[in-house]
Amino acid sequence: MIGKSLPQPRGRVGVGVVAALAAIAILVVITITWMRGPKSLGANEGQAIAASFLSEIRAGRVDAAWEGTTTEFKSMLGLEGLRSLVKKHPVLRQEAGFVREGELLSNGITLREVVFRGDQAGSEVKVLLAPDSGSWKVERLIAEG
Repeated sequence: MIGKSLPQPRGRVGVGVVAALAAIAILVVITITWMRGPKSLGANEGQAIAASFLSEIRAGRVDAAWEGTTTEFKSMLGLEGLRSLVKKHPVLRQEAGFVREGELLSNGITLREVVFRGDQAGSEVKVLLAPDSGSWKVERLIAEG
């Protein structure tokens, strides 16, 4: 038996290498997709997201509206902070007409700004949208009036 080596399990090693390479390829695809973030918004898509968010607030479903906010929004304002903001600003509980939608750059991140105007003079709502977890969500809410 001297000079003879034991057979190597080449089949199992080959399958393991192929499985490892497939796992790496999947991780690369997921990482690239995640880094690209969500697709850019088309015409009026930001308006639809912001209007839906405000509609939930007007209907008294602040918790449901909360689900459409970014991680940053949640950490900065908190659910109780959003409830307080809604109580403090009547314009958030009333119908508001769409005014404009546009892009702006903030700290190197492209945001979508959607502006609504309330019935009373000086009452305005700005909803800033940002990419978060693969979709566009509410990043900031600014209410005047």
